[in-house]
Formats: sequence, C-alpha cells, structure tokens
Amino acid sequence: MPGRRDHSGGVTPTPPPVLTTREHGFAALRPAIRSGELTRLRRGAYVWRAAEREPWQERQDAILARCAAVAARFTTRYAFSHETAALLHGWPVTTLDDRIRVTQTVNPGGSSTPDVLRHVRADLPDGDLTTVAGLLVTTPDRTVLDCARYLPPDRGLVVVDGALRSLARMSPHRRAESEARQEATRSRLLGQLATIGPARGTARARAVLAVATGFAATPPESRLRWAALAAGLPEPVAQLPIEIGSRLFFADLAWVGDDGGWLLVVEFDGAVKYIGDETDPAQAARVVAAEKEREDLIRRHAAPLVRFERFTTADLSDPTAVARRLRAALPGPVRLSPRPALRPSPTRRARSW
Repeated sequence: MPGRRDHSGGVTPTPPPVLTTREHGFAALRPAIRSGELTRLRRGAYVWRAAEREPWQERQDAILARCAAVAARFTTRYAFSHETAALLHGWPVTTLDDRIRVTQTVNPGGSSTPDVLRHVRADLPDGDLTTVAGLLVTTPDRTVLDCARYLPPDRGLVVVDGALRSLARMSPHRRAESEARQEATRSRLLGQLATIGPARGTARARAVLAVATGFAATPPESRLRWAALAAGLPEPVAQLPIEIGSRLFFADLAWVGDDGGWLLVVEFDGAVKYIGDETDPAQAARVVAAEKEREDLIRRHAAPLVRFERFTTADLSDPTAVARRLRAALPGPVRLSPRPALRPSPTRRARSW
C-alpha cells in the first residue's frame, strides 16, 4: 500500500481518494457506479476500484478509504482513535470488525451509523491530536494509552508492541540502544497513564505496558507471548539473538534456563513463507531446507538442552492450549506469576490482519 514515513518511524498508509455525491452529485457518478469502476464505501461515498490485491490489503484499503469518507461528513470536533488511529499510525491491529473508531466531544444522538463506533468524551484537547494523511487522529501516545486501556489485553498488546517498535525505533541488531529507547518510551507512557488516576482500564493498561516489547516482529508473536503471560508463565525473550560461529539467528520467542543449561525456542510459522512463487517453484523447498539447517545448528550448539515448539495461525485461536503446550515444553521448573489483568475474555475471538 502507498504510504509515507511518519514522525514516529513507522510507515503511515495513505487513504485512497474518496468521491462523494455531496461534492460531485449522484448523476455525475452514476455511469462509473453502474460500470463497477466506483465501489460504494458508505452512503454517498465511493472509491475507484483498485487493481486486485491481497485480501488483507483490500480490507485495509477499504477501512482507510472509509476513514476519509467519514471525515468528509463530520461537523463536530472529532479524531480517529483507538485501533483506527493505530492503523493510521502504521501499527499492526487485531480487530473484531471493520467499524471505524472515532472519539468526539458531542453525542450525535440519532445520527449513529453501523460502520462507525463513537467514543464520546467531554474533552479532546489539541495536545492529543495530530494530522495523518490529511486526517485528524489521536497522537501516538494518546492512541497507545487508549488501546491499552480499552481493548482486551491480547488486542491491546498487539498494538502496543507495534507502537513501541515504531516509537523507540527498535532493532534486534542494536539491542542495547533499542532497549534504552524503549524503556524511555515506556516510562513516558506510564507517566502519562499515572496522571489519569484510578480510571477505567488503567490497571489493564499498566499490565500491558509493563510486558510490551518492540522486539515482537509480528502480531502472531505478540499473541503467542500474551497467551504465555496471561497463563502466568515467565516472560520470554522476544527476538533472542543466537550466535553460532559467524552466523546470527533470532528466535521469535525464547525461554533460557537460569544456568544457561537449557533453551526453549518458540517460532510462529506463517504458511505464506512456505508457498512457492509461481516464477520460482523451488522457493518453498529452499525455505524448508534453510529452516531445518537453522534448527539443527541451534539444537547442536546453542545450549546443552534445546527444545523447539512451532505454532500456526490455527493454534492462536485457543490461547489456553497454547499456554498448556508451552508449559509442558519448558525443560526446567517454572514459577507461575498470576497476571489477572492480562487474562483473556472467554467470549471474544479476534481476527488478525
């Protein structure tokens, strides 16, 4: 998707141009609508049909275009917020639906629409607002705190991990420098959270901010880590560097024994990396061979006892089973640390993208 690099170091997606009947008149748009060149976003708003893209890209394009369409109709003080703001800041999001999240200062009464989720607050100060791709959005810090406070902890951790990765400019190759920037960012966010006081969601936000890490490279890695932490397992290391001879590997997640005598490596295997390119049918075979060589090297040289556990997207739908597998795979004794603020909601199931 086209985008620009924002002030926080992330890549901000750019919404496609939106055509409205208010601006152009329905009669002028009718031919393109009938031919299928224009796609309806919401009442009175259309976007030019794009070339075929991956499903997740098409879905993200549609949400961004609807942001522009919603902005064109708003007359009260508002800002895109929560997961919609996170998306506009270029961070990963795990969401239950495609509704646009907006914070505004006036209750619209009967003007509610099914594609917009409104958060009404008495105050929306200028210091909490910024502009992204021409849209009014809550600032990065405000967006982090909103998501950490109001989202279920699994969804909140995905956003906050991505935010830290961007805001602190994290690099696994420069771990010490990255950790210093991350802790400064975390401290700033916790300080802002403290000014809110004992309000709704602050305990959950503190718990999420405490365990968030910008070293998590993908949303599935964040969700694996959340499943472990919510079950009380010790904190794993995200993107653990493993140096063997002249080669450097990074483990998605890892638990290391206190004496260095054992290592549990946990990897997320997305199916896409095993799918061969039609122009290079042998690509998948090379990926599998490289993964096997990497695992064999780590097993032989990283520690006296090494175990591997691999998870897929299907596994993530059952966090209890994920935690059970991880606990059984840990080679040494573990001390569980209850984290009630991170516990899952039993009725929520999320969709990642």
